[in-house]
Amino acid sequence: IYIVFPAPSEVMDDISVIRLDASIAIRTGNANAALDQIAAWDSAAASIPIAAAIRGAFPTGEQRQATRQLRAELHQIRQSIVAKDFLAASEKLPAVEQLQAETKLIFTGGGS
Repeated sequence: IYIVFPAPSEVMDDISVIRLDASIAIRTGNANAALDQIAAWDSAAASIPIAAAIRGAFPTGEQRQATRQLRAELHQIRQSIVAKDFLAASEKLPAVEQLQAETKLIFTGGGS
């Protein structure tokens, strides 16, 4: 199980790479790559609470809310990409990157 669901900190490290690849794909207008990276980011984000729970650290309400907000913003970016509105998707990136940073902080001990 630990291999399928690495520790939340490891998932966050993976997301850093995915986030960069997603940003590049969006900014260059590569819809297929952007959709793939956003899907990977969403999947990784969804696994964070599960990975924490497997390790006995059941997610708090704050952690669950942070994950929900992050995933909702990723969905908004995905919708922009599907509509071929790369400008809107690009403009949404800073907000989702901020949510990612907040989620990381909350899951790695910086939140309550």
